[in-house]
Amino acid sequence: MSGGQQVNADGLRAAGEAYAHEGEELKTAGSKIETNVSSEKVGKAWADVAKSYVDAISKYRDAVNKCGAEASGLGDKMAQAGKAYKDGETVSTETIASKGAEL
Repeated sequence: MSGGQQVNADGLRAAGEAYAHEGEELKTAGSKIETNVSSEKVGKAWADVAKSYVDAISKYRDAVNKCGAEASGLGDKMAQAGKAYKDGETVSTETIASKGAEL
């Protein structure tokens, strides 16, 4: 407990680790998105759309990578917060116990 708020520190840490893991999975998936489209791949009739397709897929890949990075960062912060709450609770408990022994 910190500042009158109850926090499930282990749950917060576990959720953070899950976010970080999913973020890494997104970054891995994003790195596999290919943008190499040429007129040979789409055919001569569709050659004029190849560049637009490459641009759209590039933006999508960048968005997937950014989402992965943001999720990983959020997950790391959540896991750190969970650890900090747990460490804070441990310190508070120890402090209270030591103060009680002095009385």
